[in-house]
Amino acid sequence: MAIAGLCGTLLGTLAAGFYYYQYEDLRSRIAHVTRHLDIGIDYENFTRVWHNRTEAFSGETLLNVTMRIANVNLTTTAYGTEINTINGVTKQGSHGWFYWIWNSTSNTWGYVWTGADKYIIIDNEIFMWHYVDWNDFKAPP
Repeated sequence: MAIAGLCGTLLGTLAAGFYYYQYEDLRSRIAHVTRHLDIGIDYENFTRVWHNRTEAFSGETLLNVTMRIANVNLTTTAYGTEINTINGVTKQGSHGWFYWIWNSTSNTWGYVWTGADKYIIIDNEIFMWHYVDWNDFKAPP
């Protein structure tokens, strides 16, 4: 009986070691395809939440990453994907969601003319989802 318990323990340890090795091997192989970005969500009521060093994979879109960090409701049309709600704040009237990218050269926010479902992220980018009045369309402060 003691030998069976010892064999079971030994097999369990070997299996754990094997799977740990597999995990570390996979992690080292995909490390070069992992991207990090900062995403802010500005609710226009002086509330801004940051999700810094958010991990994403090479080739992912901003929309995919945003949907992992926030509760997003969207509509897909022939013109693309439109964000209806982020974390319970819904577009209404002339207010809606737009995203901006930080330009580190000019130290300003720049508007991106590509839909979030088409924008492929690159490493170390900074984005801001900004709830804004279309009649007073300006970059986040």
